[in-house]
Parts: sequence; structure tokens; C-alpha cells
Amino acid sequence: TSLACFDSLQVRDEHSLATLERILPGRAVLVHDDVWASPVTRRGDDEHVDALELSIQRDLLAPEQKPLVLDRLAELATAFRARFPDGEIRVLELLPGDGWFVDPLGDQLGPIRFCGFLELWRDGLPSTPRSLCVGTRFHFHLLAARAGASGHAVVLSEYYRAKHGSLRPITRWSMGDLDGFRGVDVLDRVTAGRDDTGRTARCETASITRAAQIDELVHVALLPRRDVG
Repeated sequence: TSLACFDSLQVRDEHSLATLERILPGRAVLVHDDVWASPVTRRGDDEHVDALELSIQRDLLAPEQKPLVLDRLAELATAFRARFPDGEIRVLELLPGDGWFVDPLGDQLGPIRFCGFLELWRDGLPSTPRSLCVGTRFHFHLLAARAGASGHAVVLSEYYRAKHGSLRPITRWSMGDLDGFRGVDVLDRVTAGRDDTGRTARCETASITRAAQIDELVHVALLPRRDVG
């Protein structure tokens, strides 16, 4: 295999690690995205607001699935407003079009704060340890959890199952298929998983660990093997 010419290989999920261990024992190392080594920046008064943050992509949804998603989001929004009457619902447009559900839901979603694609690129996510996140995208899971947010990942494909699964050892987010997406149940799980101090501390510790791994491996990760002889 062409991989045999490398001294060290970095992978980001357990399945890939297990596969490489069978092919090249001892060569592969499990690491996570180097975003864990970056500092968390906060966005002002977002720190003091209980927020439900939603980011649901539409490109992997079949037409017959969209009414189900709308029903579940309406249920989730209603449950959130009943539990957090002073809270804020935020719709995060990680890619253009991710706010597709706002107009169809209308009053069922209620007043929202829409964070558009360009705003997020410029200012980053508004997520804090008081955020309760529900979404489909990997980078929403990654970046919101990095900020200390609790959340639930809705899995729309096997590709995303592996991607979200690679983060769960650090983020402790719950994860489930669309068929099992029930608004009140998801809110219960996400709220139960919220820990304003413990979750942030765990993410900070993970960041230090990942930074150390990156520093240790950066010089050897892509260097071809040199046979001695």
C-alpha cells in the first residue's frame, strides 16, 4: 500500500483508526480537528442568554422528509419557549440556504434571531455554554461544542454519522436519526447535557491535549519513511 511510505498517519475517527491498525499496526494516531487548539472568542451579551440554536441543511433531505422536519422544529420551538420564556431562538446559516425552514414555519417558530452566512464568517458563531444546539452540520457541532454549548446532532447520512461520531468522545452531544427526532425529547437531552462549567472545562482540556498532539506530530505526519541500510 502507498500508505506504507509514511511514518505516521493521523485520523479523526475510531473506525479509520481500527482499519489502519489492521493494515499498518502502530502507524496511525487518533487526533481531532486543530480548531480545538484555537482560543474561544465570545460575542458580547450572548454570554447571558439561554438560546436554542438551529442549523438544518436541506441538501440531504428528500422532499417527503421536509414536512416531518418542520413539524419537529415547531414542536422543539414551542417546548423551548415554554421552558425558557426569556430565551432566544437563533437560526444559524452555516451555508446559504440553511434557514430554509424559517418562512414555512412562520408563527410556529416565533420571533427569531437570524445569523446569516456572511455574519457567521465575519463574527463567528454566537454559541456559548448557555446555548442548546440542534443541527445537522459537522462544523456546527464542532464549533458550537468548542464554545461550550450542549447539543444534539441530527444524522442525515452515513457520512455524517461518522463525522458526528468522531466528535462525541469530546463533546458528549447526543446524536440520532431524523426518524427519532422528537422535539421535546431532544430538548430534554440537550438541557440535561448542559453544564456551564464542566463542559467548558472539558473542551478546554481537550484543546490543550490536541494542541500537544499536533505539535508532536506536525514534523513527522507527512514525511516519507527512510529505510536505514
